[in-house]
Amino acid sequence: QQQQQRRQYEQQQEQQDNRGCGKGGRRVAAVTGRCTWHLPSLQELLTSPSVFHPSLLMAQEGLVYLHFGIFDLTSHPGARCAALHAEGSRPDARRGSEDVEALIRAVCAQDAAGAFRRLVGSTAASAAKMAGKTQAPSGAMGLKRHEQDTQAEIDAKKARKYTGQRIVFLVSDNPASQLALQLAQSIFKPGKDLVMFMTIVPNSLAIPTGKMLMSKFMDAARATCVEAVAEVKVKTEAILEQLDSYVEESNADLVIMGSMVLAGGGTSTATVMGSISLCLMKTLSRPLLIVKANAKNANITWDQDKLKAVMHVDHGSRPLLKYMCTKFLNPLRSDQLYLARAGATDMHAQETGISRRLLENFAEVASSHRFAPIKKPLPGSFEADVPLITDTEKIHVMAVQAPSGRAPVTDNLVKLLRTTRCALLFYKGMDL
Repeated sequence: QQQQQRRQYEQQQEQQDNRGCGKGGRRVAAVTGRCTWHLPSLQELLTSPSVFHPSLLMAQEGLVYLHFGIFDLTSHPGARCAALHAEGSRPDARRGSEDVEALIRAVCAQDAAGAFRRLVGSTAASAAKMAGKTQAPSGAMGLKRHEQDTQAEIDAKKARKYTGQRIVFLVSDNPASQLALQLAQSIFKPGKDLVMFMTIVPNSLAIPTGKMLMSKFMDAARATCVEAVAEVKVKTEAILEQLDSYVEESNADLVIMGSMVLAGGGTSTATVMGSISLCLMKTLSRPLLIVKANAKNANITWDQDKLKAVMHVDHGSRPLLKYMCTKFLNPLRSDQLYLARAGATDMHAQETGISRRLLENFAEVASSHRFAPIKKPLPGSFEADVPLITDTEKIHVMAVQAPSGRAPVTDNLVKLLRTTRCALLFYKGMDL
């Protein structure tokens, strides 16, 4: 009776395959090579090499290697397997090599899925606690965890080449840095980016306190499966010069920081102009993301929410558009890009021809990067109209293109930065 039921089940599966394939013939299920193990159960299965089915792999240099596949353990009598996450009732099926691109997209989509990254990150964290300073299991993303990296290990990580961004996060012990971290988690791309946390302490006696602060930021970064390092520096010169030197030495592609001064409604003009974030906007030649302590729209849950950003559309902001589409936003997560053009309507509230063509051109570029941009022609100035859009649409980041060099920060930009309730991406130089 069991054999008869099994034959009926196989016939049903064959009929489903044939219906799904049409004229393409039979399909085969593709394996992405990813699995998550319960560590105590894994130890019970690894009793002898006989649980594996060894195979030989030919390397490029002509050497032959003995290979053991972790998926052999799934057929072990003591193993219990379950799908952690699947779309639909049956796994996706591929017919041949022509579907490789679709398979790659599926793997990339899994990398971008917040639930998957949180699962891998929490697994690594649990393994690190069990093993002390030993490394956590390396997954498909090459994830590693250390309780405390040595300076040699930090230098080695910083010396590697990364396909994504080298992100410098300037850490302070205040609510603005915590909110900036929450937003930054949605920007980190695992397997591509390197995140460098850095803080400055007044003297060597404060180094342990600085390391305790950095450990919290490192744990948050590891939860997203991104490679990260943390450095505590003793103040040796003016803070602005020391921060500027660190950013340049680290060859940062993006700098992230929080700001408490810009969040103060009653702060004097002199204090605001002396803000470190405003000074860095002037001196740095790299993109700078500033998150104020009262930027309520920057509050985002990285593994659940999609990131929303609005950018200023102008003839000189094409480098910013390319950066937003290739480095900052993630199309696989369905991040949303708003294109805002100031002074886009005439006295009759009709969109002008120049603004329409410019918005359409920017939208075409964004669409080529798999985004579905939303065009926002503004009747007034960008500084006056965009705060209303950010509040209405709950936009997390506002992005503006800045002139290259050490150009002064305009009064309009300072006003916009103080009044808006989202983070500001100040894109400067570094044309892509």
